Amino acid sequence: MNIWSYVVRRLLYTVPIILGVCLIIFIIFNLSGYDPAQILLGKHATAKQIAEVRAELGLDKPLIEQYFDIVKSAFTFDFGRSWASKQDIIEMIKEGAIPSLTLTFPAFIISTVISILLSLLVAFFRGTFLDKSVVIKCVGMMSIPSLAYILFFQWFFAYKMG
Repeated sequence: MNIWSYVVRRLLYTVPIILGVCLIIFIIFNLSGYDPAQILLGKHATAKQIAEVRAELGLDKPLIEQYFDIVKSAFTFDFGRSWASKQDIIEMIKEGAIPSLTLTFPAFIISTVISILLSLLVAFFRGTFLDKSVVIKCVGMMSIPSLAYILFFQWFFAYKMG
């Protein structure tokens, strides 16, 4: 089997995954009992205003048509506009990508360097006490949820370092 058939097969696996995720989100959204038009307009909205906003959001269409609209938007990366800020969601993602990458990329580089150094250390001292202790500490550190690290470093940098 060559690499291209493997890549194509993997890409085809994403289709049912996207369909399933869209279906789960759609079901949860519709079972929640909330009317987005009512939430957007507030308590004092008239029935006519709510109907207009429901039509604008496409919530007056049959459920199957709403689902296919969601699937189409997922495959075309047309996520629409935010209900709260009225901004294009793709623009909001673009705005947040640079700050996120600014934090993520250095963390990735640092963790990769540390991983390589620890791997070399463990390989060099294979079978010794140092090997076993480093492996146990690494497994222990991996078993701690990421949120615990986030909270610790927020506390450390904000409180302890001022």
